[in-house]
Amino acid sequence: MKYVGVVLLFILLESLLPSKCAEEISKQSLTKAIIHYGDTAMFGPLHQKLRGEQCIRVMFIGGSVTRGHGLPNGSIPYPSLFEHLLNSAFPCKGQHNINVTSKGATATDYWIDYLVGQQEVLLADYDLVVVDTAMNDVRELVMRAGRGAADPDAFIRFHTEILMSLILQKSNRVSEVLAATQSSACTKESTYTRIWTGAAAIWLGTSTRRDKIWRGPLPRSTDAVHTQLPVAIAHGIPYISVIDGLGPFSSTASQQWLKNEWYTEPVKDMHPGPWGHQALAKALVHFLTEQHLYLEQLPWQDTRSPVYCPRPPAYVDQNTLDMYLDRSPMHIPTVYLQATKPRMSRCRDWTIKSDVLGKPGLISWKAGAQCTIFAFPEEAVRHPVEVGEVHVLMLKSYEHMGWVRVMVEAVPAVSADGSDKKKCILSNVDGTSMGNTSSTTGSWSGNSTMLGSRDIDCLWEERVSEARMEVVKITKPPDSSTSGHDICLAFTFEILGTDRAENKVKIIGITVF
Repeated sequence: MKYVGVVLLFILLESLLPSKCAEEISKQSLTKAIIHYGDTAMFGPLHQKLRGEQCIRVMFIGGSVTRGHGLPNGSIPYPSLFEHLLNSAFPCKGQHNINVTSKGATATDYWIDYLVGQQEVLLADYDLVVVDTAMNDVRELVMRAGRGAADPDAFIRFHTEILMSLILQKSNRVSEVLAATQSSACTKESTYTRIWTGAAAIWLGTSTRRDKIWRGPLPRSTDAVHTQLPVAIAHGIPYISVIDGLGPFSSTASQQWLKNEWYTEPVKDMHPGPWGHQALAKALVHFLTEQHLYLEQLPWQDTRSPVYCPRPPAYVDQNTLDMYLDRSPMHIPTVYLQATKPRMSRCRDWTIKSDVLGKPGLISWKAGAQCTIFAFPEEAVRHPVEVGEVHVLMLKSYEHMGWVRVMVEAVPAVSADGSDKKKCILSNVDGTSMGNTSSTTGSWSGNSTMLGSRDIDCLWEERVSEARMEVVKITKPPDSSTSGHDICLAFTFEILGTDRAENKVKIIGITVF
């Protein structure tokens, strides 16, 4: 009787588990999803750890899919599913360490701005970095944003190569790198002297927009997988895309399946549902498993881990890449009221708030509204303007948005009360001065030096809202030793009048090179 009870319990559990036939992605599709295997040397140290049952550290960087947007309540995003599968496939003495840094409506330039100047800290000791940016690097978005219009594919590859290099190549800011010499195995093959960080990287195509159904021709216009792929190939980075593993979707049945099973949102056909997240997690573990077996079954024995040799840039000028890898730019986020308020001056009709849950920024809707954000003298000394670029991270959207004028000026910092503490001083047209405190009137006077300005349209046609980086070219400010006083940088945002019904502008952050 006890035996019968055990059998009935087993049958009941089997009935609750999903079918392993039609309901799960096949091994063939998982293999087909690996559209580029990459350089196995990059994964040598990682697999050496896995062979020794050591736990590894994995960082996921991505947008709304990585965040789990659109999943029904109770469903699990693919990074967490990956963690479970990884612990099953490669048990270690403890648990593998999985961390996720994700933010919806972000493209590659957002993550460059997030990492630059501190990548060696943010990515310290990670064995693997998985990146999801192809959904928002779509060429139509680039063209409609008014950037890279001449060659949007080149624009996407430019930013992709910078992000890949930030992950794979050490910065010369790291003291031990300054005296380091490249591995002899690398210098025999190349004169490129950058040092590998030791981390492996995987680029992951998490979904595709269903504006147009992919019926076969490549590259697809609804994601940037095959636009980014040549950069991954140039740097030996694996690229995995489940959509490529399943598609193309040329038949009526496949298109119906895509609509009903892959996508879960009734209106926005972008984000995968539970089936898709399971497939993404399985694709990553399948790749690591196949690669592990490949390295184990090579016809030679080598106890030492192979060394990955960083590659010179193929899509970015070397001097530009050096700027991103080695400079320590000034970062000024404008998303936290308490931290930003001391920097604000003349900010009538501007506020720092979350107009969308979890997405704060410096916002105004009123034409003519101005707001100045200061960089203080000690910041200008610690992070001097070396290249002459101000990167403004701002919202781009298909509705409500207006034009903004961005002005960058150098203004004097003086002691207002005889103490050592300096204030950034603006002047009214009547010559009276005001510091970095809340004020509602006044305009620039002769006490400032204009470094650069640019008018930017925050509206585009694509029905999606994203954080995008816009570049304002500037000249270097006067040297404080020459001018006789300390210098502040002033970033002024002015909403320009238009014939639009709404003129919203949202500033997320400022980075100065």
